[in-house]
Amino acid sequence: MLHAKHLALISVLLLLASCGGTTVEDNRPGDCSDGIDNDEDSLTDCEDSDCLSSSECSGDDDDTAEDDDTADDDDTGDDDDSADDDDSADDDDSAGDDDDSAVPCTDVDGDGWCAVDDCDDTNADTYPGAVELCDGEDNDCNNAVDNDVVNQDWYIDADGDGFGDENATAESDCSAPTVDHVTDNTDCNDDATTGGSIYPGATESCDTIDSDCDGSVVDEDTDTAGDLEPDCTDTDDDGDNDPDTSDCDDTDDTIHSAATESCDGVDNNCAGGIDEGFPDYDSDSSADCVDTDDDGDGVADGSDDCGQGDLGWTSSSTTDFDGDGCQDSGEDTDDDNDGDPDTTDCDDNNAAVNNSATEVLANTIDDNCNGSCDEGGAVTPFTFTEVFGVISGNCSCHSGSSHSTGFAFGGSQSTLYSVWVDVAASQSSLNRIESGDACTSYVMHKLDGSHTTGQQMPRGCSGSNCLDQTTRDRIRAWIDAGAQDN
Repeated sequence: MLHAKHLALISVLLLLASCGGTTVEDNRPGDCSDGIDNDEDSLTDCEDSDCLSSSECSGDDDDTAEDDDTADDDDTGDDDDSADDDDSADDDDSAGDDDDSAVPCTDVDGDGWCAVDDCDDTNADTYPGAVELCDGEDNDCNNAVDNDVVNQDWYIDADGDGFGDENATAESDCSAPTVDHVTDNTDCNDDATTGGSIYPGATESCDTIDSDCDGSVVDEDTDTAGDLEPDCTDTDDDGDNDPDTSDCDDTDDTIHSAATESCDGVDNNCAGGIDEGFPDYDSDSSADCVDTDDDGDGVADGSDDCGQGDLGWTSSSTTDFDGDGCQDSGEDTDDDNDGDPDTTDCDDNNAAVNNSATEVLANTIDDNCNGSCDEGGAVTPFTFTEVFGVISGNCSCHSGSSHSTGFAFGGSQSTLYSVWVDVAASQSSLNRIESGDACTSYVMHKLDGSHTTGQQMPRGCSGSNCLDQTTRDRIRAWIDAGAQDN
């Protein structure tokens, strides 16, 4: 139960409240439109959030201009209008908030610039700071098209061959004024009707037209005469006054129908022959003045000692032993070219054998052509008995009763003499022993190793197995002394 003193305190408080103000701006009718800060919070009327629901503030946005519009405002507080605003705080309208969260970056052309900053997000060549191109676009987003682009000189290309008229006036622009303009101006004929096949580098034709624009009308062909008319149209290419139809060489003005024939291997007068009227020793249709082998023997004139010698033969080792171009059987008087005429040379197929040579011992050759071989050896000739002892003791293959060569003596001295001395050898044109001449004795050649057929005697010997020099020299001396049976 409330006491009287309590009731009295409540009454005092109510009185103070009614006299001293209110703690809520919208506590009494008219609080939100009386221009008074009723709740003493430094906000008046509709500025105070307490008045947001008051009919006195319907349509008001709480800004300092008190405009009560329905559009966006720029205040710093919340509002209740139906559109977005640009404040930095949240709002309560149906469209959600506005600038509180970051705007996502879209870069369609992938040039590194967001669409919000890129003046053309569909062109990768266009963005702030890009290099300005001559393309009709504002590449650097500075609101100017093709600024700072270097212009080029353009020339009309009337014939459409890709080369501009060399006589055209240049038109300066960063891009071609028309599709018929190019940056080249080297076309020597830009006529739309006749110039399409005439331009630098074009293929030339024989038509006296400078198709490739190099300043020459004859470069498609030679101009032999130098008369500025190409040979393909010139009727006298070399200018020798002999028409090409009768001139046998229209590239040489020294050759023509009226020229004098020279001995040079050329038909100078166009008569159909070469060097006619000039000597031709071997009748090979090549005049001697140009023929390198006048007699046709296979030896060049410069090496031929008989340059215009015998005809109808060819030099070889059998017909021309020394290869001097002189046929051994007739015109060559020194076949081996050793300085000793064939008439005195005892071997005209061996240049080491001649009348001036020095005799070589033990080679079974008459080196100096004096009729004897190996003369000068101071040895005592063997008797035949001694010769028999050497042969029977070293040549066992012949000491039997038979031998394929017919040279077999059956161990008999008399038989050896009879099958040996002055008897023809089966392996050579020489006699086995030519009495009085060891040089032409086949057996002596076999013992010395100078034979040309069969094996050396003793059979197949070599080095120290062969007969020593003294033994052979004494057999040689026996033969030269007449090969007596003693």
